[in-house]
Amino acid sequence: MLKGNDIEEIPEWRETDRKVVNNELIVLYKKVQYHKVQYHKEQSMLVTELKYELVKDDKIEKTEVMDFPLRLYDMKEFEDVLRTNGFQHIHLHEVKDGYGKGTYFHVFECSLSDLS
Repeated sequence: MLKGNDIEEIPEWRETDRKVVNNELIVLYKKVQYHKVQYHKEQSMLVTELKYELVKDDKIEKTEVMDFPLRLYDMKEFEDVLRTNGFQHIHLHEVKDGYGKGTYFHVFECSLSDLS
């Protein structure tokens, strides 16, 4: 996530992903409530909530709710982190409507430097 961006409140659980692992369905939800969002400015860390549900035969077998910390960067800062860790040929892409209509996120495409 980027420093300086507004935090979008998501007051209700919003499904963000589904994965099948060992013939079991895991559904991921995200929720962002202003009164529960924690921002640690000195560490540039934003903490939101995630919920995982294990679904078998269309029934929820298990639910896990957890805090999810995200480190915030500005674009140049993150590019510097990638370069410091040996990545080069860095290209930035913006994915529109990636988490639903009207949302977007950025993806850094890069390759490792010569490892020989």
